[in-house]
Amino acid sequence: MKPQDFYTRARANEGVRLTLLDGNGKATEAWVIVRGLDSDAYRAAHDATNRAMVRLAAAVRENGASAELPADAKADREAAALAERVALVASWNLEGECTPEAVAELLREAPYISDQIYFAAHDRDRFFGESSALSTAGQNTSSTLPSQQPTGQIIP
Repeated sequence: MKPQDFYTRARANEGVRLTLLDGNGKATEAWVIVRGLDSDAYRAAHDATNRAMVRLAAAVRENGASAELPADAKADREAAALAERVALVASWNLEGECTPEAVAELLREAPYISDQIYFAAHDRDRFFGESSALSTAGQNTSSTLPSQQPTGQIIP
């Protein structure tokens, strides 16, 4: 094998198409392109989350574990977690421009869509497995536990 056989960054940056389900679990015509966990955008957002967690740990040390955490520390943690999920969305076919602000609003107001995106991004087989080379519809369940099944359809 060559070292290049293990490269994942380019495919993660490219993303996969995720057909969104509505609140009742029915497929819609709406889709998003979901980046993988090895994408540059996600890794940058994840690094920011790690920095927020370091600040939070420092606040806990400073204030004591039983003390109420500063509001800004909690807000930093929540903003960083949302930013990670926003970074997973590369584009969409929804009305309006796919901006980070628009994605954040969608994920805040429709948490079930946030979950669909989260599980799709964590389904590494969709990006790098044998099925990633095929044009398939539906769920690939080989790499996730039943409780972690993606709730949308992924079309690589």
